[in-house]
Amino acid sequence: THIRGCDAGVVVSGTAIAQPSLKLTNCILHTMTQYGLFAQNANVEVVNCELSNCGTACFYQLGGEAYVAHTTIANYYTWGTRQDVAMVIANYYVDGNLLYLFPVKSAVVENSIVFGNQSREIALLRDTITDAAYNVTISHSLLKCRRQTDAYFVDNYWANSQNPDADGVYHADTVFVNTSIRDIAQTGYFDFRLADRSSACGKADVAVAERYPTDLEGKNRLADGAPDLGAYEK
Repeated sequence: THIRGCDAGVVVSGTAIAQPSLKLTNCILHTMTQYGLFAQNANVEVVNCELSNCGTACFYQLGGEAYVAHTTIANYYTWGTRQDVAMVIANYYVDGNLLYLFPVKSAVVENSIVFGNQSREIALLRDTITDAAYNVTISHSLLKCRRQTDAYFVDNYWANSQNPDADGVYHADTVFVNTSIRDIAQTGYFDFRLADRSSACGKADVAVAERYPTDLEGKNRLADGAPDLGAYEK
């Protein structure tokens, strides 16, 4: 399924008692003025998908459960002022003076890419006043942010532009084929397949990749023995 050019691509909303389920496989949600996927008190599974270029967040989990694997979350939205980072996982929402809790029973992200044109593209929002559940694990993924050391992050890869090398030097990020339409006649439309020498190449957890051996375009990601991160195998 390809969904393009909407206010919100997919919205899944439940309650603390009744949580609807949704599975997205081999889908593209692209160019929304608001959210790509917004899941509130829901149970969502997102595999081999591209969520890209949204005016708010490409993926927003508010409570519930989520599993995200081999998915490319890329936000280079340029048709207005972007309101959020590419990916948000939150267990609360504030409206005026009121705090609403949305326990995150589970959020697992692996072998994925979370990138964009802002310096930070992932936000983990946990209420620190209450003991509302917040069970989050992000592993073997390429993330656009400063290196994180807390327990939510396991064996990830970090943007070169936000993290200096051993000599204290920052380097440009090489991830996708094309992230701009400024020179569309020369470079084409946005293309979130992996560029040559992409930072996402060959870094996937093989055990996870073996569960999803073909990419979004049907390519075998195990053929070279070094599967790539995200939805697209180079």
